[in-house]
Amino acid sequence: IKPEKATGRKTTDYEGELRKNNIPEWFIQSCSKIGYLFPRAHAVAYVMMAFRIAWYKINQPLAYYAAFFTVRAKAFSIPMMVHGLDTARKAMKVIAAKGDNATKIEEDLYTTLELVVEMNLRGISFLNIDINKSDATKFIICDGKILLPFTALDGLGKNVAEQIVAAREEQPYSSKEDLKYRGKVGQTLIDALAEQGCLGELPEDEQLDLFAI
Repeated sequence: IKPEKATGRKTTDYEGELRKNNIPEWFIQSCSKIGYLFPRAHAVAYVMMAFRIAWYKINQPLAYYAAFFTVRAKAFSIPMMVHGLDTARKAMKVIAAKGDNATKIEEDLYTTLELVVEMNLRGISFLNIDINKSDATKFIICDGKILLPFTALDGLGKNVAEQIVAAREEQPYSSKEDLKYRGKVGQTLIDALAEQGCLGELPEDEQLDLFAI
């Protein structure tokens, strides 16, 4: 605290003002060496938050990882996340080998994969995006695993993801054509979802196959 705020007058003799008010010498010396003194209450708040996070990580790991990937993770790769421990580790080695040449997205993906490896070692795995179950943006717990949201697919943004879910809640999708028109999803994204195995057995269109009846 600057002396003028406490005394109402300007001064440059900060140390003199502090000594005049019987401030301990150790505090005065600390002020001359440290640019910012971390408030004790602020420090306590951080420690309490750390304890809470640690408790969830140990006792409620599914909730912890679902929350982490929803809130903190910045980059995703469906194949690297759903295909298990070895795939994630190999991807990390590739990124690490690039060193300073790794892009920002690759660096963010490396951080994500560190958590993917950790949770796999704890026996927790991902479920791929499911056209009938996935949330727009949140990683959710499903059958003891963590279900990927639509935004985990590269190029599929929040607005489109929310539109997909909103239309699905009105009525389940009956075909890729239905997804395209009611979900307002472009053909490129539909092809990407299909390529990643996110559309299940969803047929191309509404036409009946007479030979299947």
